[in-house]
Amino acid sequence: EDIRKIGNPVVLETLPSKGSGGAPDISGIANILKQDNKIERLKNEGVNTAVELAFIYKYFDSHLKRAEEKKSFFKNEWEYIISGKPNDEENYRICRRKIFLIRNALNLIYLKSDSEKMALISAAAELITPGPLSAGTRILLMEMWAAAEAEYDVDTLVKGGKIPILKTRDTWETDLGAILDGDKLRKSLSKDEIENLNKNKKSLIEKEAGKGGKNEGSGYGYEDYLFILMLSLNQNTRVLRTMDIVQINMKYRYYEDFNFEEYYTGLGFSIKMNGHEYEIKDRYK
Repeated sequence: EDIRKIGNPVVLETLPSKGSGGAPDISGIANILKQDNKIERLKNEGVNTAVELAFIYKYFDSHLKRAEEKKSFFKNEWEYIISGKPNDEENYRICRRKIFLIRNALNLIYLKSDSEKMALISAAAELITPGPLSAGTRILLMEMWAAAEAEYDVDTLVKGGKIPILKTRDTWETDLGAILDGDKLRKSLSKDEIENLNKNKKSLIEKEAGKGGKNEGSGYGYEDYLFILMLSLNQNTRVLRTMDIVQINMKYRYYEDFNFEEYYTGLGFSIKMNGHEYEIKDRYK
């Protein structure tokens, strides 16, 4: 029960999505989301225009969500549609990484816009690496700080919390002092730079204003990010992986000889979403 992994080559060879690849465009997603917090509009458009997304949204499980009265082989079915791996835990890890990359890109966008934080980063870089080479240290500090904030964001999301798309001074949670104290930064510095850091660290930390920490649960959650990742897949990959899950659940929960290729010509279902009834019939090859 605890090992949700498919190792049977026959099961893998007969999956509808066999040979069909595809991955979300992380940089493209970040560029879309930075434009006026577009997650809500994208979600509404996705449910209303991509019928299989409405089906997934209602009937499939994610790391945080359980569809009622349905037995499933994978616990992370949304994550399977995004990642397509026969290992439940691997699909979850891949999705965590993708969300981290989205949050990291968005946090970098915010950092570049915050004059106070950028001034602090520049001062730290100049003290660690005096002279023209401080530009490289400034980029390093900025990337490490954005990544540290992204790690915090992902941990919050997978625990059921919410994160605003673009941070503000009030909702930024991490501080530069933790970056300066960390081993990760020191591994990237020369011996002289480490000495400069040790000598000036106290004065650098004293310059930093208090962190925000006023998020209070506003923003968007883990499933919102999964939904956008699914929406960014090409439709054929998304539909075939949806069919994978149906076939996997049939094989492992009900009828071990079930194969879609022996039965299907398409997908049909009815669903009621946002007060509207949808009758869906679509053919696939």
